[in-house]
Amino acid sequence: MQLDVKSNTREVTVSQANAFGAQSGTMDKAARAFTYEKIAPGVYKVTPQQDLKDGEYGFYNAAGLGPSGGAKIFDFGIKLPG
Repeated sequence: MQLDVKSNTREVTVSQANAFGAQSGTMDKAARAFTYEKIAPGVYKVTPQQDLKDGEYGFYNAAGLGPSGGAKIFDFGIKLPG
């Protein structure tokens, strides 16, 4: 997913709620499709399905969501030459 850069923070909406219901997971506007291939235990090759622009991105891992756990975001940046 693409993160919004705000001064010293990186943000993304992962849930929304109102009087009519709730939605969780990354929002469509932030999501970026990718494929992956397991290379070795704990090592993966990730290929985006579209070109990524300069910016901040992250992998959202919702595993562990619940009262005792929380989602994790593994973030990284892209700076293209030029």
